[in-house]
Amino acid sequence: MVGIKTFKEICARGLCRGAGASPDGMVCVEQAVSLALGEEMSDTPDGKDLCEASAYGRCVNDAAWSSVEARTAALIPFGKAQVAVLRRGSRVNSKKFVKALVLRTVREILPIALRAAGLETHAAACASAKTLSAASAASYAASYAASTASYAASAASAASYAASAASYAASYAASYAASDAASYAASYAASDAASAASYAASDAVLSLSVKIATECFLAAEIKKRKK
Repeated sequence: MVGIKTFKEICARGLCRGAGASPDGMVCVEQAVSLALGEEMSDTPDGKDLCEASAYGRCVNDAAWSSVEARTAALIPFGKAQVAVLRRGSRVNSKKFVKALVLRTVREILPIALRAAGLETHAAACASAKTLSAASAASYAASYAASTASYAASAASAASYAASAASYAASYAASYAASDAASYAASYAASDAASAASYAASDAVLSLSVKIATECFLAAEIKKRKK
C-alpha cells in the first residue's frame, strides 16, 4: 500500500532529526516520502523529479525545531505535496520551483532576521526584490551590513548567516544550468530560514519557510495530459 494514507501513517510516529534507521520507526520527511511512493527507504526519493525538493526537505527537516511534534506538523504538508504530485503522474518544473522558493525566501524570510538586527533598510530592500539578481544583490549587501554591525550581536550574527545563505541561494538559482546548482539553491534557502530562526521564534519562521516551499512546489507541478 502506497500513497497519501501511507505517508500519514508514517508521519504519525513523528519525524526525526536526521535520517531514521528503520522504515518501521521514526524517519525524516524525505524518507517518509520515499516509502509512501513505494521506494526503498531513502532521503533522496525519486531523484529525477524530487531532487531539489528533497534537498530543501532534508535541510529544513534537520533545522532546530523546538520538538518532534512541531517538526512533524509543519513538514507534513510539504511531504504530502511531493507524494500527491508524483502519484498523480505529474512532473515537476524544478527550475520554476527553485527560483520561486529562493525569491520568496529573500522577500519573506530574510527580512525577519534583518529586522531583528535593526537593519530595517536592508530588510525593506530584500522584501522589495523583484528578480533573482536583485535578491542576490540585496541579500549580499545585507550580509555585509549584518557582519559589521556592532549592536545586537546575536541578532546581527543570525542575520548575517541568513543573508549570506540567501545570497548563495539566489546566485545558484540564477545559474541553474550549473552542475547541482538547483539543489544547492534549495538547500541554501532552507539554511536561510534556519539562520533566521536561530534568533527569531524558530518554529514560526521555519513553518513559514515550509509553507512557502509547499506553495512553490505545487505551483511548479506539470500535470499529466489527459489522453
